[in-house]
Amino acid sequence: MLAPIDITGVRLETERLILRPFTREDYDLVYAIAADEDTTRYLYYWARMGMTVEEDTQRFLNYAVGGWEKESIVDREYVLV
Repeated sequence: MLAPIDITGVRLETERLILRPFTREDYDLVYAIAADEDTTRYLYYWARMGMTVEEDTQRFLNYAVGGWEKESIVDREYVLV
């Protein structure tokens, strides 16, 4: 496993894409994904554990944001804006 890399504030931006780590401010974006049944049916860990949309959203953000502090950059989630 690679050593963790601190990417706080790192952002890759092109004309058509922004790639950055998730933040707590992404709640509304993640909520919109979690609330869309057409999307979550293809995402294994979403809407399958009897959680509400709010609980799913918070669970994912805890995992995605908290994970950056624990694991290397190659093992983490990114948000596409």
